[in-house]
Parts: sequence; C-alpha cells; structure tokens
Amino acid sequence: MSKEENYIYESFEIDQNHYQDKQRYIFFVKNKNMRIKLIVSLSLIILGLILFISFYLKKNHNKKISHSILLDLDNYSFKAKYHTDSENEKVTLFRNTSFEIKEMIIDGEKIEPSLEYNFASTGDHVIYVLLDISKTNSLHGMFSGITKLTSISFSPLFDTKSIQIMGYMFYGAESLAYVDFSNFNTEKVTNMDNMFLGCSSLTSLDLSSFSTKNVKFMVKMFSGCKSLTSIDLSNFDTPNLTKMSYMFSGCSSLKKIILSNFNTELVTDMEGLFFDCSSLISIDLSSFNTKNVVNMGNMFYKCSKLVAINLLNFNTIKVLNLENMFYSCSSLTYLDISKFNTQKVKLMNNMFYGCSSINSLDLSNFDTENVKNMNEMFYGCTKLNYLDISSFKYSYSSKISILGNNNPTGRIKVNDSFLIKIKDEIPSTWDIETVF
Repeated sequence: MSKEENYIYESFEIDQNHYQDKQRYIFFVKNKNMRIKLIVSLSLIILGLILFISFYLKKNHNKKISHSILLDLDNYSFKAKYHTDSENEKVTLFRNTSFEIKEMIIDGEKIEPSLEYNFASTGDHVIYVLLDISKTNSLHGMFSGITKLTSISFSPLFDTKSIQIMGYMFYGAESLAYVDFSNFNTEKVTNMDNMFLGCSSLTSLDLSSFSTKNVKFMVKMFSGCKSLTSIDLSNFDTPNLTKMSYMFSGCSSLKKIILSNFNTELVTDMEGLFFDCSSLISIDLSSFNTKNVVNMGNMFYKCSKLVAINLLNFNTIKVLNLENMFYSCSSLTYLDISKFNTQKVKLMNNMFYGCSSINSLDLSNFDTENVKNMNEMFYGCTKLNYLDISSFKYSYSSKISILGNNNPTGRIKVNDSFLIKIKDEIPSTWDIETVF
C-alpha cells in the first residue's frame, strides 16, 4: 500500500472511530434525556396520586373510620349488633326518648344520625352510637319492638345516673341474646315494668350492677323470657317495691331463681309471679314478707315441675284473691299452708286444679266466709285421698262443684252445712267424716 493510500485509510479509520464515538455520545445524551423525562413523568404521576388521595381523604374523612384506632366503645355510648335477612332492609335502630344523637357509625361508616337505617347487605351489622341523655329522666321503650337487635354493650358514656324510668326498655326485642349492663347506674330508677318483656332469645342476664333500692314497679319485668335458664337477683334490695305481678311469667326454661335479698314488705300485688315457669323445680321464698299483699292469684300457675314449696312464712291477712294459685302444679306432692289467713279472700276457684300428685290437703284453718267463688277448687287432684275442709262455709249458691276426677278412694272431713252443697260430687267410695 502506498503512503498516500495508507494515509487515506488511516484517515478513514480515524473518521469512522470519531463518528462512532459521536454516535455513542448522541445516544448517551438522548438516553439521559429520556431518563430525565421518565423520572419527571413518574414524579408527576406520584405527586398527582398523592394530591388525589389527600383530596379524597380530606373530602371523606368523616365517612370511613379505622375500627382498630377510633372505634373504641369508650368513645361511644353503646355498641350494638343487628342482623338482617334481606338486602336493602330498612331497620329501626332504637326509639327516641328525648335525647340527642351526637354521632353514629354503622359498619365503619359515619352516617347522618337517624333512628332508621337501610342495610344494603344481609348478615350482621355493627353500630356505634354517641348519645347525650343528660336532659332526660326516661329510657321508656328505647329498644322496644327492635326485633333485629341481637346484642348490645353500654359504656360509661351512657350515663344513666339521672334516669328514673326504664319500663319497656327492651320490650319485644325477640332476637336480643346478650346485654352488657356492667356500666349501668340505676340508683334513681323507680320503674322497671316490662323491661325485658318478650326477650325470648336471652339465655342469661348479669344484673349484678343494678341498684334497685328506689324501684317501685317490676311488673312483667322478665315476662316471656322463655330461653332464660337461670337468674341471680341476690343483689336486688327492693325496700320500695309495691308491684311485681307476672314478673317471671312465661319463663318456661327457668330452672333457678335467686331472690334471697328481696324485700317485699310494701308489695301489694304478686299475681302470676311465677306463671308458667314450667321448668322450675324449687324456689326459696323465705325472704318474702307478704303482709301487704292483696293478690296471689295465678302465682304458681302451671309450675308443673315444682316438687315442693315452703310458704310457712307467708302472711295472707290482706289477700283477696287466691284463684288458680297452684293451678296445674302437677309434680307438687306436699303443701303446708296451715298458716294461711283467708278471712278476706273472695276468690278460690281452681286453686288446686290439676295438682295430680298431691295426696293430702289440710285446709281446716281456712275461713271461707267471704269467698264468692271456689268452683273446681280441687279438680284433677287424682291422687288426693285425704281432704280436710271442715271449716268451709259457702253462702252464694245452693250447690257448688269443687271436686271432680278425684281418687276413687279417699276420705273427706267436712262440716254438715257445707256437705249439703257438695255431697252429690263426693265419690261414693269415699269415707265422709262430718263435723258440726
């Protein structure tokens, strides 16, 4: 190769290398610019997302709330659960009893306070409510008829220190299975009538926090609580109680009741107190003072598993009504009511009707001078083989029917004047002892 050719070749090679270097540089610059643009673009996107999220949270901060951080029961008056069976179901949450609803959260969403809510989905729903009840003295019927309520817990912010009326508070809340009353203050409450009437899903109740020293009325307080198996009211001190009729009526699963500190000195009405407590086997009423009681009708009506009951402490000096008192107490084998004073009693009809296990009754102490109705008094007492009614008098009818379906063999002690009224129904196989 000539020098000239060699020079030309070397110059070409140098130019080519220079071109390649230049291309690399240009490529590098272009890539660098692209990276800068990409970084800027990503930064703008991220900034846009941050601004959007900030705006969204600012706009909706009152709607979605963290359960773990903010939904602490101590910040609200109560927490409750409701169950819905269909979509878009409108549910009454509670009833206004002249208090202020300050805040309400349902399933984590803060909503405009309302007594009703339309649940979009089925299943269980949690509600937190903050109330101001400082300006009312009544919670009458607050959850009455709320059939979708399944449980409720009250916090110290549900301040009941000024509440006097709790009647019908949970009346008809048939799905309610649990209530936490540990923070309840009932110091001033005077009325608990029908408080849990018809709460058929309650299996237990802890009322150890209750103060009942000022309560006057407990009529049907637990009536219809048919799933309740036991109840301990040993902390109940009731010096002002006057009415407790049908208090446990329809508690058909109730096997145990503790009433050891009940003060019944002022009570006038005990009608149907244990009406249809068909699972109750025994009960201690030794603390009962009945000196002012006027009505004992239906008191143990259909307590069909009650085997024995001690009523020797019962003072019946003012009682007017004893009708159906032991109606269908079919497991009762023995009954000593020799201390009963019946001089004012007007009604004794069906008093021992259906007491099919009792075999002896000594009612020689009974004064029936004022009784207007004693029909079917011993009907269905199929094992009764001794009956002393020697003191009985009855002036309202020529003949009455007090026996019926009795044991084919037995003995009856009766005065001559009363015998005339019942002789036709005394089984011919019975021995009759007449007194004058």
